[in-house]
Amino acid sequence: VTGTTPFTPAWTTALNLVGANGLNGLTITQGSLIYGTGADAFSVLAKGTAGQVLKMNSGATAPNWTNDFETIGVACSDMTTAITVGEKVAFDVPFNFVVTRVYASIKTAPTGSAMTIDIEDEGTTILNAVLSIAASANNAETSTFTGSATSYTFTKGDLVSIDVDSVGSTVAGAGLIVFLEGYRT
Repeated sequence: VTGTTPFTPAWTTALNLVGANGLNGLTITQGSLIYGTGADAFSVLAKGTAGQVLKMNSGATAPNWTNDFETIGVACSDMTTAITVGEKVAFDVPFNFVVTRVYASIKTAPTGSAMTIDIEDEGTTILNAVLSIAASANNAETSTFTGSATSYTFTKGDLVSIDVDSVGSTVAGAGLIVFLEGYRT
């Protein structure tokens, strides 16, 4: 072949970037990402772990790896019938799931006394204390699990039950939905 090359190969451009724009000295390993931190300035983000997703940090200045949060919402009653005490729903978890927050919402607030809700794994509570929707309130949440832990891990196939332990003494309440927020492992 004689003459000039009609294009610049990609590897040549990459080599020029390494020398010209200050990438020298950065340690790049399998799975790591290079991102810009300013004009002609770069940094390396190490690879994340299995199941993590790439998102922008809270300051919108750099990417970071984080767990991909999901929410499982479970209707525990219809929207109009007064709720009663007892197990409202039970289901097998279809995948390993780490719960980091439990939130309950009720359409018609309990009055006279609080409504209390328990989340159980194979018959044992996962909560540090039952979730309590105060009288005349429409929601409650917790991020504290058994033993004051900040999360609880369900294993695929675990039987989860949502139990109403008490209802309002004047108006029981109606339209309960419980949300489990967390991520798959």
